[in-house]
Amino acid sequence: MEVLRFTEGLEQKIQADGKAKAQQIVSDGEKECQRILQDFEARFASFESEKRAETESKIAALRRDVQSELALKQDRLQFSFKSSAVLSAINEYLGALPQDRLLQLLERMLDSYKQVLVGRQLVAKIVDMDISVVEPLLIKVFGKDVLQSCLPTEPLPLGEAFLGYDGAETSNLYRGVVLETTDGSIRCRATLGELITPLLENHREEMMRTLFGEGISV
Repeated sequence: MEVLRFTEGLEQKIQADGKAKAQQIVSDGEKECQRILQDFEARFASFESEKRAETESKIAALRRDVQSELALKQDRLQFSFKSSAVLSAINEYLGALPQDRLLQLLERMLDSYKQVLVGRQLVAKIVDMDISVVEPLLIKVFGKDVLQSCLPTEPLPLGEAFLGYDGAETSNLYRGVVLETTDGSIRCRATLGELITPLLENHREEMMRTLFGEGISV
């Protein structure tokens, strides 16, 4: 009987120890799980904060870029609009010039080419002007023997100063004379577009300020 009681007591002790160890293991496991969970939450919070800061920084940079680009586009549109207005004003002025004044301007341009064209036989191509009026002027400047022909022609493209402007605001700027040597080695333009090109290249902004009475952003 004593042996049986001893055995039963031993079993109970073993069971109690086992239960205590199991409870300890469970307790330790729960603590470890809690520690891991807290560590994860801390890491996630730090990661989330970093990513939020990074995202906000990128959004702020993008916003600055967009605002800068919009401001630049606005300046370009404003410049384009005002430049078109200046061209329209010049074009309207030149279109209203009386014929004698127009011929004076044309003669001045033709005179400037005499040195380049000296000793050359010439072909004159007339753009949007009356040949019967322009031909005597060409003979006056270069001589009858030099001028081989005088014929109407289609307008030639305007120069770089007029890029992007090729409509109603430039309709009168094609008018004038295109001179070519008979061998095709030299071509000179005596057109209203050529006449005002230096004006646009050097004084466009001044004309804008005169027309609009304000500063210009380029």
